[in-house]
Amino acid sequence: MRICLINKSFLFDECDGISTYTHILSSALAESGHKVYIIARGDHSLKTTYDRNISILTIPPLIKANFKLADNINNLFFIIQVFLKFLTIKDDIDIVEAPEVGAEGFFVALLSHHQLATRLHTPSYLIQSLDGVKVTLSRRFLYWMEKYQIKKSLLVSSPTKSLAEIVTRDLSLTRKIAIIPNPYIIFNAARKKVKKNNHILFIGRIARRKGIDILLAAAKKLMVTNPGLKIHIAGGLDRTYPKEHLERMLQPLTNIKLLGPVKYSDIASHIQNASLIIIPSLWENFPYVLLESLAMGKIVIASCSGGLQEIIEDGVNGFLVPPANVKMLAEKIKDCLKIQKSKKKQIQINAKKTAAKFADIKLIKSFLDFYNCQIDIYGQKRN
Repeated sequence: MRICLINKSFLFDECDGISTYTHILSSALAESGHKVYIIARGDHSLKTTYDRNISILTIPPLIKANFKLADNINNLFFIIQVFLKFLTIKDDIDIVEAPEVGAEGFFVALLSHHQLATRLHTPSYLIQSLDGVKVTLSRRFLYWMEKYQIKKSLLVSSPTKSLAEIVTRDLSLTRKIAIIPNPYIIFNAARKKVKKNNHILFIGRIARRKGIDILLAAAKKLMVTNPGLKIHIAGGLDRTYPKEHLERMLQPLTNIKLLGPVKYSDIASHIQNASLIIIPSLWENFPYVLLESLAMGKIVIASCSGGLQEIIEDGVNGFLVPPANVKMLAEKIKDCLKIQKSKKKQIQINAKKTAAKFADIKLIKSFLDFYNCQIDIYGQKRN
C-alpha cells in the first residue's frame, strides 16, 4: 500500500506527540513493505529519502522569523503548500492521513476528500479551551477549518474512545470514528543511568492544560513533609503560558529543576533516571510519555481524565488521581515514595505488559484495514 502522512513538525528537534506518532507509524509501515511519503516543514525544497520505503517532501517556511503573526502566516502557507505537494504524488498514493489539529489536510479535504483520512490528536478548540486562551477571530477560523476537515474526510480515527466521543458530540457527527491506539516502539537507545534516581519527573510542554500549576502547587506541600525530594521538569515553555507566572510559581520552590526542551533521543534517559513519573494533565488524549514510562517499568501517577484512564488501571499498572486536585496529587506522591517493594514490583510488571499491548507490529494491520475501509468503530474488522 502507498500512504502519505502529513506532519509539519516531523523534522523538528523538539519532540511532540504527533511527530512521535508519525515516526513510529511510518517506520512500521515501511518495515512491512509499504511505501510512505511524509509531507513536513523543512528547509529543503527537494524530496529526500529518509528510509528505503520512506520519502520526505519538505516545505520551507515563507517567513523565517519567530513571532505570532509570522507563525500564523507560515501555518496557512504550509496548509496551502501541502495540497500542492499532494498533487505531485496524488496518483502514486492510495490514502493520505493528516492530523486534525492545525487543519493540515484542509485543502485535501476541500478538493480531494475521497483520499483523506483524518487522525484525531486533540483539536485546537479543545487545547486552547484547556489553556484558557482568548478566542480570537483567527482562532475561530482555525477551529472551523479543523471541523471542516474532520467532517469532509473519507475516514476518521482516534487513539482513544474519550476523544472520539468528545469530537462526535461537539461536531454533532453522525459518522463513526474508528478507535485505533497509537503504535509504540520500545526504546533501544543507550541510557545513562544515575546512581540514585530519587527525583520525580514531569515531561511535557509547560502549559496550563498539562497541569503544571497543579504539580507546582503539590510541590509546595511536599516541601514541608519531604524537604529532600527533587522534581525535574523537562519540556519547553508553551507560548500560551506566561513566563512571569511560571517564575512566580517557582520563586518559593528550591526542589524544582527546569531541564528545558527535550529532544526525542533524550526522552528515554530522562525517564530511566527518575523514580516516579507524574502526568497531571487537566485532560490528555494518548501521551507517548505514558507508554514510554510504562515500558520501562516506571511507577506513574496520572490524572483520571481522557485517554489516561483508558490505559492506567488504578493500583494495578499505575495510579490515578482526579485532575486539578492538588491535595490528592501530593498525597499520592507521598504514598508512592514509600510503596512496598512487593507491590512496586508487581505494578512494574503490569506496566510493562500494558506497554507491550501497543507494540507497532500488533497495530499495523489495524491501520491497514482502516485505510482500506475495512475497519469499523472501536477497531473491529467488518464482516
